[in-house]
Amino acid sequence: MAAGDPIKGKNLRLKVEGKTVYHATECSWSTTKDFEEFASKDTVGKRSIPGDYEFSASTAALIVEKAAGATQSDIYDLLELYKSDTLVEIEFTTDIAGTKVISGNYYIQACDISANNTGVATANCSFRGDGDFSIETVA
Repeated sequence: MAAGDPIKGKNLRLKVEGKTVYHATECSWSTTKDFEEFASKDTVGKRSIPGDYEFSASTAALIVEKAAGATQSDIYDLLELYKSDTLVEIEFTTDIAGTKVISGNYYIQACDISANNTGVATANCSFRGDGDFSIETVA
């Protein structure tokens, strides 16, 4: 990938414990920071001090039967990790050399499955970050 090339959404994936989410249709990553506001007789307006941050990720995927021993995670794998309160490592990555990867440890916060009468069943999972995240370059 050359400098200045946009990253295509179809290349960006979540990897849970080293396995991409099977038949993912979308994914996202987010972080927010707390701010403490203060004002005194010696300041004009409110001032802010940055505090701690939190981060999260989510994915949506089609529900399909995967082959036994597959190298990808599906909703049922994620539900097992959810039930056991397992802290999982997640990477938000393209796996393309030279692009960035955001990684960290997460708990699975929520999963839902939905299906309408005329469509393919889908699943959504959200993940809550634990501790710190890192940003590195894919080798």
